[in-house]
Formats: sequence, C-alpha cells, structure tokens
Amino acid sequence: ESGLARITALAWKNDNLIFGDFEGLQCLWDLKAKISRTTPTNRGWIKKIRFAPGRDNMVFFTLHNDGVLIWDIGFEGKSSMVHSIKSPGDISKVVDIDWTGSDRPTLITSHSTLHICDITMKSATSSVEDWVLPEPMFCPYLLPARLSQIIKSLLQHQSWRETYSLSMTGILDHDKSSQRSVTAQLQLIDKQLTDY
Repeated sequence: ESGLARITALAWKNDNLIFGDFEGLQCLWDLKAKISRTTPTNRGWIKKIRFAPGRDNMVFFTLHNDGVLIWDIGFEGKSSMVHSIKSPGDISKVVDIDWTGSDRPTLITSHSTLHICDITMKSATSSVEDWVLPEPMFCPYLLPARLSQIIKSLLQHQSWRETYSLSMTGILDHDKSSQRSVTAQLQLIDKQLTDY
C-alpha cells in the first residue's frame, strides 16, 4: 500500500488483516471484500497488534510507545477506537500487553507489575496486600517494595535500637494500614525463630 512507512506489527483474524507502521498508521484489509482502509492513530510507532479471543470478537489493541488503544471493527468493516490508556500518565509505562480473556487486556509495565484490566482499562486487579487468602503465608515479596524493605530492616541488625524488637514504632496515622500489613507478615514467622 502506498503511503505507508515500514511495517512494524501485523495481526490476522477471519477475513481481516491489520498492520501498523512506524509512523502510527493502521491499515485494515478486508480480504473477502478486497477493501483496505487506513486509519491514523496519532500515537506514533505501532509496536504490537493483537486480536481478542473469540470467533466473532473483532476487538483488537495497538500498543504504542505512549500507551494502548483498543479498537473494534464494526459491521461496516471500519475500525474505531473504543478505549485508550496513556503510559506513563494513567499507568506506568506499558512494555507489553496481551489478552487474558475476550474482554480482559493484561498489561505489563516497566515497574514489573502485571495489571489484568477490564475492557475500558480503568479498573485493574488489586494489590496483593488487599487479598484475602484461604491460608496466611509469609511472603514479603508479594507486598509493595516499601513494606518488603521495612520487614527486611526489622529482621536484620537493628542498630537504631538498644533491644531487638519486631514492632514498628513512630508510625504516622496515614501509615497505619502499612503497619497492619507488616505486623501480619511478622506474626506468621515461627515463634522459635523470632526468639532466636
């Protein structure tokens, strides 16, 4: 197709072939009707295109340097943007994306976090500290990094204290939930180890 730059992404489903180029143009070819339509995304380089699962589900996303766009191919064969997210901005920089289900995009960000979102990408999975597990387990790495570091500091040499203690003191009111999370993890350690 004339007018397109170097192709950077490609996806195929049913009779539709979509590709994106280095300048952010998206071209949709209807192979059955032998029609092509070019749509500017105005977001720059298209890094990835992927259709959502499902035989008749014609929703797809395009991953760009500054975010993700979700598109839908209507009955008339035209693609229209239905949802978008900016990164960084709305979320940390998105480095990869795939579909978990037909309406669940899964984002991986530059902070090594995984977000399973709804189709609007406005609601995502909760952090692990909010989960209610069937059985408690000691695993500070599932907590946010700041809380993991607090646990590590409490378990290692405490040069700021005269006597060794696993209690957190001097906590501000807005950090009370963090204190509860750290205390809950520390209480899961075997008593013989903490007395050592």
